[in-house]
Amino acid sequence: MKTVAGEYTYAAPQNVTLREAKDYALQRAKIKALADEFGTTVSMTNSSFAKETSSESIDKFVQVAEYEVNGEWIETVGKPDITVIPQDDGFLITAKVKGKAREIKRAKVEFMAKVLCNGTDDKFETDRFNTNDQLYLSFQSPTDGYCLVYLIDESQKAYCLLPYRQQTTGNFPIKANRRYVLFSPKDADRSIASLVDEYTLNSQESKEYNQLYIIFSPNPLTKTIDRSTTELMPRETTVENFRKWLARCRRNDLDMAVEVKNIVIKGHEK
Repeated sequence: MKTVAGEYTYAAPQNVTLREAKDYALQRAKIKALADEFGTTVSMTNSSFAKETSSESIDKFVQVAEYEVNGEWIETVGKPDITVIPQDDGFLITAKVKGKAREIKRAKVEFMAKVLCNGTDDKFETDRFNTNDQLYLSFQSPTDGYCLVYLIDESQKAYCLLPYRQQTTGNFPIKANRRYVLFSPKDADRSIASLVDEYTLNSQESKEYNQLYIIFSPNPLTKTIDRSTTELMPRETTVENFRKWLARCRRNDLDMAVEVKNIVIKGHEK
């Protein structure tokens, strides 16, 4: 485990929101810190993604770049420093971040996870939702293991979507080579169909940004301590507690793989 630091400046165009631009600059600062300390598998990809300016291409670039660095970000130390300078055609954003990281010395299990909206086929994959849209997750792994899913919202709460509220095992077992449709009772095994929670996304704002953390390991793992607030909401904890728990798990489990999906929820026009 090493302490690393990175800085990145991003000239964000007008068609990228300030929230998306800040997230992008912060992720690039992390990637730069990992690349400087541990190197890259191949040269950083700057092809078409660097020329595109949409939020979709930003997400694609970050995902590709993360796969190329030979290090893994474990936890952030302190609070990132992000400065924003308005410009005529957008924003100039500089992100500075410090954290704990380690070198990647072996390949992790590459699982498949797709965020689905209002349908259970993979053709419904998207990262854009409207208020009252239904959320599903398609998941498949080449090995047996255990899966957890958390949603982080803008209020800095971490909601445990999987395992389901009524499950008491603390995790969700996965069988190799099987396609799962999570959050769908009709697609679940009969033995747990009655336990499956269904999720509808909504936002009180014109636009809200959430993150889905999909966590998988071939080794047994257990979700963090959380609490139930109402019968209509998933069990929750604070983002700070969630990130501390996740950092401990990643330090102790070299096989754990984590994928973060950014989603946007559009609310009703005011």
